[in-house]
Amino acid sequence: MDEAAAGAAARRCWEAIDARRLDPATALFGEREGRLRRRRRYEHLWPFGGAWSALCALASLDGAGAWAARLDRQLEAVERYRLPDDPHGGLSSGAVPPLGRGGDRYFDDNAWIGLVLLRHARITTAPAASAKAVELLAFCARGWLAGDHVARPGGIRWKEGLAPGSRNTCSNAPVAELAGALYLQGGDPAHLELAQRVYAWTHGALRTVHGLYGDRIATDGTVTSSVLSYNQGTMIGAGVLLHQATGEGHYLDDAVRTADASVARYVDGTALQREPPAFVAIYLRNLLLLDTVAPDPTRRDLAAAYASHLVRARGGDGLVPGTGDDGSTLLSSAALVEVCSLLAGAPPLA
Repeated sequence: MDEAAAGAAARRCWEAIDARRLDPATALFGEREGRLRRRRRYEHLWPFGGAWSALCALASLDGAGAWAARLDRQLEAVERYRLPDDPHGGLSSGAVPPLGRGGDRYFDDNAWIGLVLLRHARITTAPAASAKAVELLAFCARGWLAGDHVARPGGIRWKEGLAPGSRNTCSNAPVAELAGALYLQGGDPAHLELAQRVYAWTHGALRTVHGLYGDRIATDGTVTSSVLSYNQGTMIGAGVLLHQATGEGHYLDDAVRTADASVARYVDGTALQREPPAFVAIYLRNLLLLDTVAPDPTRRDLAAAYASHLVRARGGDGLVPGTGDDGSTLLSSAALVEVCSLLAGAPPLA
């Protein structure tokens, strides 16, 4: 897939998202399918963030001016996931009343939104977006599990109130990325310390003998070694950012080793196609981020092959059908927009 075709595919899919999934009154995404429609009107925070990330990628490709009003609406809409007067600043998994029933607060959800806020801030130079990202990082840091009552003390729990609960790669590596990116932006040494601490814990607790990262660790030290693409991607991205922040080569070496091991696993394409597209979009974005400092053409080839797969998977409505337990067409379609935008020349940002 060449750049022109990728850009055209991204724009067409986003037009379908806005036409079929956006509620103009709230700037939230709705129109859930089947039984999920009966459970809630609006998408959870995770798909909302995936769509916002895709919009940022498309806006960075076309220029922020063309998308300024649309981006501003997303920055306003994310507040519909925040309880009023919340002293901790975290976002709920569902839209809060009167638009929804709210929900648990997941540390990974809040880290994903923090990263999107930084992409938004880079495109629009909106100071409010960066300030919100700092707030969400502080919320995520509250999930750190201290004490000697669990195996491998440390690490950020999956969600608030899960005591002590599992500590997942998805609730740690994105926090390391967010803290590292904020340090590069503002130079706060506390952000660098947090990024290094979370990265070191994840590397030590969840890296497997195959050089890839398992999904999570239980309180008794049992590691669920399932390999998911987005966990590899976020640790690759965290390594790149920490290398840029510190100049230390071992972070970049880690990122390259994880990239090489994961590409070897995914190079035939079938393993990636079995994963939710949202996971793969995160993986490929971080893989291409690594490519900006340590190029390898096989990474872009992998992204191009996967983009072609998503384009072929579109239905008659222009959207990619949802997969997995969530079944969100929005998430799958946003993955197409993001991957195609990257292939068309959008800069890969953590």
